[in-house]
Amino acid sequence: MEFKRCYGCMRKLDSPGGVCAHCGYDNTADPAGQPNHALPCGTILNGRYVVGKVLGQGGFGITYIGYNLSLEMPVCIKEYFPSGAMRSSRENRSVYWSSGDAELLHRGRESFITEARKAVRLNDLDSIVKVWDVFYENETAYIIMNYLEGESLKQWLVRRNMPLDEKSCFELLEPVMRDLREVHERGIIHRDIKPDNLMRTPEGKLILLDLGAAKDLSGGSLQSSYMVASQGFSPMEQYTRHGEIGPWTDVYAMCATIYYCVTGKVLPTPMERMSGEEPVFDRLSPALRPVLRRGLAVRSADRIQDMGELLRSLRAAVTQEKPASAAAPSKPKPAPTPAPKKNRLPMLLAILLLAAGLAFGAWKLLGQQRPAITEAPVVTEAAIETAAPVETAAPTPVPTPLPTPTITPKPLETPKLLHPAPVPTPVPTASATPEQTPEPTAEALRIVDVSAGAYHTVALYSDGTVKATVLSGGETYYEQGQSKVSDWRDIIAIAAAGYRTVGLRSDGIVVAVGSNDYGQCNVSDWRDVIAIAADDQHTVGLRSDGTVVAVGSNDRGQCNVSGWRDITAVFVDSECTVGIRSDGSIVLAGTVWGGQDDISVLQNSLEIAAGYRFAFGLQPDGTIRALGSNFYGQLAASGWSNIASIRTSGNHTVGLHHDGTVVAVGRDDLGQCSVSDWNSIVAIAAGAYHTVGLRSDGTIVAAGRNIEGQCDVETLNAPVLAERRGT
Repeated sequence: MEFKRCYGCMRKLDSPGGVCAHCGYDNTADPAGQPNHALPCGTILNGRYVVGKVLGQGGFGITYIGYNLSLEMPVCIKEYFPSGAMRSSRENRSVYWSSGDAELLHRGRESFITEARKAVRLNDLDSIVKVWDVFYENETAYIIMNYLEGESLKQWLVRRNMPLDEKSCFELLEPVMRDLREVHERGIIHRDIKPDNLMRTPEGKLILLDLGAAKDLSGGSLQSSYMVASQGFSPMEQYTRHGEIGPWTDVYAMCATIYYCVTGKVLPTPMERMSGEEPVFDRLSPALRPVLRRGLAVRSADRIQDMGELLRSLRAAVTQEKPASAAAPSKPKPAPTPAPKKNRLPMLLAILLLAAGLAFGAWKLLGQQRPAITEAPVVTEAAIETAAPVETAAPTPVPTPLPTPTITPKPLETPKLLHPAPVPTPVPTASATPEQTPEPTAEALRIVDVSAGAYHTVALYSDGTVKATVLSGGETYYEQGQSKVSDWRDIIAIAAAGYRTVGLRSDGIVVAVGSNDYGQCNVSDWRDVIAIAADDQHTVGLRSDGTVVAVGSNDRGQCNVSGWRDITAVFVDSECTVGIRSDGSIVLAGTVWGGQDDISVLQNSLEIAAGYRFAFGLQPDGTIRALGSNFYGQLAASGWSNIASIRTSGNHTVGLHHDGTVVAVGRDDLGQCSVSDWNSIVAIAAGAYHTVGLRSDGTIVAAGRNIEGQCDVETLNAPVLAERRGT
């Protein structure tokens, strides 16, 4: 069959080949500009989809224009083609992993398909991009979406070279907000609303694209799964792995988009705002100003909480009518974190707070790709007149929707990994189980994060304070000042390791106490840090711009991270530092675990937990990949499934299931693996010889060695329990 359409725009050609009169695309047998690794133009997929030119490529896939031979319409084809993938040949077209690891490719492919099935649930909404088909071919997977003609909202604004007036902006975005309200009621949060992801059709209608970052809350999870952030449009909760994601997250992004449309300026990032740089609200009308102030509140608790409330407030602002009373929500929404009494209370702690009555599995993921943190351009006076339009398709018949899976989010948190301390003399196990008390209210003090050092346990409280167990026995050498954290304030993340404790403040500054033999506590000059990781000899910080800093021992080159870019997560052990890039690839400084050169088995991991000469990678499907040595049988964790988070001490390894139960393998002579009866756990930590779990009620439990008092967690639970009793 002769295909007489342009591979660049899918319009009819007078004859095959040649230059298209509509778009100027050169339709030769092998058109210049089609990447060698891409499918050749003219390839037919699933018996009916003709492949055209490449429209774009990200870390997980290639997007093509295509043509549906059955329905005779252009489509958009998205091919799963992750970083590290290769094609057998342009003739064979099968995709394989460059390391030969077909299993890893398969797991990522399943997550890719999950994204498509999630999007199908929204096909009845006019302002959301539609998914028509999904299938496997060429040892990979494909998603077929409607092809939209037009240009992005950002391109359109730049081309018109002037901001929108407030009324026109509201009228343009109102249909999108109405559909987003419905999206939220179905339990899905988009998480990447911005002018780049809003397509303006030739009819002037906006369509919201890119559900790759969407989060399904059907399992009850609120926790941010991984850092999905677009500078100028993402709220603070998307810069941390503990941020509570909800409708308020999309409210912030929509308000940032409105701000961009009516001022021509990109909003300062939350961290820039915390440092004193504020939006130029005086450019807004007196009626709109208070609405955007509330919608753009850095603390999620201070923000407009849902899209319906935002719609009512905006409508009243632009029409000068009093907003109607809010209708009762169609489904319960989690209670927002209460506003703190301090002026600069940790902005991220509002995100960290677990809402009252939440099911314990408040965890992370989306098992999807990590988008790069990119800065959106500003609409300038010298706007580009010739912004290239992005095309898409005419309305099409709606096929039978694909079955919708239940997506179980998976968590990631700032790692706290350490090199094992000298093996002590075995002693009887001690554990602390908090007594049963009434469930906390949304305002109640609670523990929101835990970490474990060699011989101490650290708790982070919802008011930004920190408390640690105090050395009560053992060798005096173990006391290095690691528990002197009582004066810390505004802390949003903690990392305990060896004989020290590291804290991250809401203003991006890092503090540290304890052993400093290698300079591992010399972090006072760090700024703009959004995540921390520590082992006993070095400390690592991830900055908001995707760069990394490190101090401490560098005998293995583990602090050689100055050239790293586009990093979204950092992990450490005593001999190396690991970074995960936005495309899922990993970069390593220091000694490779167990002398193994092939670390590609850990690519696309959600978490990496590393011990002395071994490492684990948590995969998007909840399984564990392992490499390195097996001193204490810890590599048995590679047989685990349905894992939400993993931690290791070097002696033993602990995994948190999505149902809130915990599993452990490795050395257990001190009872550190005696966790089989734990439940309702939402976070875990592994000390040298003890294990700690954070329960959904905001209290903690511990098991293992207790000579030094590291399992005396009653002292850490005491402030929480006392407040609930009113004592």
